[in-house]
Amino acid sequence: MSEYTAFYMKPDFAGSPQSERAPFIYSPPDFENMSKSEEIKWREQEIERWSEGYTIPDGPHKGYHVCAPQYFELTQTVIRLGRYFARPWWRDIDDFIWNSYENARKEKRDIYYFKRRRASLTSKFIGSEPLRLSLVEPGSMCGFTSCDEDRGRLGMNDKFMVAFNHFDKAWNFSHLTAGDLRALEKANGLPDWWVFRKGVGSRDGHRLRFEFFKKEIIQGEKGNVEKLVGTNEFSEVYYEQTSKSEKDATAFEGATLSYLFVDEFFLHRFANKVRNSAEAALSDGFVKEGTFVTGGSAGDMSHQGVENARKIIEAHATGTSDDIVVFVPGWMGIDKAEEYDEDGRKKKGSIINLMHGYAGRHQKRGKGAWVQQYAYSKREEAEDWIEKNRVILKKKNDQSELRQFTKAYPLSLDEILDTGGESLLSDDIMAFVRQQKKEIMNNLNDPTKVFAPYDLIMKDGQIIKRSITK
Repeated sequence: MSEYTAFYMKPDFAGSPQSERAPFIYSPPDFENMSKSEEIKWREQEIERWSEGYTIPDGPHKGYHVCAPQYFELTQTVIRLGRYFARPWWRDIDDFIWNSYENARKEKRDIYYFKRRRASLTSKFIGSEPLRLSLVEPGSMCGFTSCDEDRGRLGMNDKFMVAFNHFDKAWNFSHLTAGDLRALEKANGLPDWWVFRKGVGSRDGHRLRFEFFKKEIIQGEKGNVEKLVGTNEFSEVYYEQTSKSEKDATAFEGATLSYLFVDEFFLHRFANKVRNSAEAALSDGFVKEGTFVTGGSAGDMSHQGVENARKIIEAHATGTSDDIVVFVPGWMGIDKAEEYDEDGRKKKGSIINLMHGYAGRHQKRGKGAWVQQYAYSKREEAEDWIEKNRVILKKKNDQSELRQFTKAYPLSLDEILDTGGESLLSDDIMAFVRQQKKEIMNNLNDPTKVFAPYDLIMKDGQIIKRSITK
């Protein structure tokens, strides 16, 4: 059994009709029962699909094309689900996101995602796509950054390195010691396909350098021997901190990038400066070659982020920009939700399913219960649940929770751009606003205590309160 078979069960599932199944369900090959020539053929075919994608040859989904980035994610990457790992599975929300990106990359256009919370953009554009491009385009450089250093390093360690470290060890030789390699060479056990490993120049939490190797037959004193020889090609994936100062925002200047992803663009203090400074890095002379990808959750946008988003959307709508704008609605890809009664109280232990269709199963922690994976969103049911939850939140005295929920799971672009009320201010400023509101409400009969005088100042990138003394 392959070491990766544990991530996926056989796709056969009697309780799911063919029409309800995902168009693509990955089943790892049985290497133990493959001949050497069959394995070579399979690996050559896989590498081709990482670049070209895969078209379903028969069955109810005949002719459906899985684009190359999505095919790679579904077959070669691993994601962390809490305390255990699993392969991603086909969902309509991921299909929507990947195909939009694939079109943008082919047309050499930049793409902005306006999405609901937890739509897995970082898993895709930090964990999977830089890894794919590094392998199908040896010599490429892929960069990414985020709105703050903590999120950037988390993306490197928890998304990209998880996918890299779990990659098929018949391709990824990073785990082998010098002694292991000598043993393979001595036993003539080197693979007939190219391999890669983590190379010199890699830096934990910041940069990974891919070095590529292939087998060569060398004449020795006792006959022909196998040797693993470098191809002199390398790729790089690296994270840069761009949020602490305006100078940091230009970190990608001077690089030659085929890809750049900015996580949480609408929370980044210097978002436009990062993008503008990276333009030359993504171009060859005046010809655009690389792809700029970015996005963020609507619920986390600052006032500045909302204004930035408005300009991007308006430029796209009026045709004054070549950028692609993609809206991922709040109802899409939500697999479950808590059920409420008519009074707005949670029904204890009652969970409703907001997706359907079979996309495989994975096992928790390798030995736990099997979890069914769903393929298709139940749009009407999900929209209905969102609307009902908004009604419940609307009854609360504090409306900030309603506003945040609406922006976290928006049903239209207009809801993202709605800047009414508290949503104009970021959380750090709102903490002071709520404190001032409390002071006013508690001291209405004493005008001398209504106002607590202080200044809000920016220090080291953080908003702090400074008291004003008389």
